[in-house]
Amino acid sequence: MLIINGTQDDYDIDSKDCEKLPTIYAKVSLTVLMLEGATHSLEFAQKNSFFDPRAKDGKGVTIQIRSKPELSIRSRQSVAEFFKAQLK
Repeated sequence: MLIINGTQDDYDIDSKDCEKLPTIYAKVSLTVLMLEGATHSLEFAQKNSFFDPRAKDGKGVTIQIRSKPELSIRSRQSVAEFFKAQLK
């Protein structure tokens, strides 16, 4: 399993939470890629924001989405490399 998460994802309570998952779920083949400065839905071309009452463990926050083309490319490349390695 591959999880790609941005360090600026407003859904997260703590951006370090995803980094802990491979240790917590040690029996699962789990790779976590943290993208520094990436927001949720970083691949969308338009800047956007919206309130989500479920974010931050149900506390609700305004979610910011900012396009970062270089991180979108890195994300897509990482997915392709992951599947190439898994499907050998």
